[in-house]
Amino acid sequence: LAVIGPSGSGKSTLVRHLVGASIPAGGAVRLDGTEMQHWDAEQVGRYIGYLPQDVKLFGGTVGENIARFHEDASDQDIIAASQLSGAHEMVQTLSNGYDSKVGDGGNSLSGGQKQRVGLARAVYREPSLVVLDEPNSNLDNHGEQALVNCIQELKSKGKTVVLVTHKTNLLALSDKTLMLVNGAVEKFGNTKEMFQ
Repeated sequence: LAVIGPSGSGKSTLVRHLVGASIPAGGAVRLDGTEMQHWDAEQVGRYIGYLPQDVKLFGGTVGENIARFHEDASDQDIIAASQLSGAHEMVQTLSNGYDSKVGDGGNSLSGGQKQRVGLARAVYREPSLVVLDEPNSNLDNHGEQALVNCIQELKSKGKTVVLVTHKTNLLALSDKTLMLVNGAVEKFGNTKEMFQ
């Protein structure tokens, strides 16, 4: 699902609600029929991957951030997420690879590097629902191609991907499109039919 619309139309607010990062003032967000706040946060967190528009990393290593600081994280899972997201080669160029410290808030990395580590974190252990908010805002051409490949791979594995985007190349990857205007649904339907 691609979520599109002008700036300030509520796209980021919608996806924050989808992942349980915000609680709606009215109505409900449900996963498998159950309201988000009724799910155990740790339990549901295993099944949701989220890349916010403003990527926040936490003091620690690249590998710890990708693994969401899970104590049972394996190198194999971390590398698999990094390879799926297309970040593995970039991580290998860092001074200490996966053991490189990201600094407070990720300030040791560039915007594009933070976004790529954030994408690897979002796809860590291949969650069922992956929500990406403007995932290519800081990416160069190589990073953008890695993102396209990652989305295509997630789709081929039957994962649900919700993608906020302004870019037509990412929009073309979607099956359905939701257009928001002023916080309300303006259009919803098959992407190909909406843009013929």
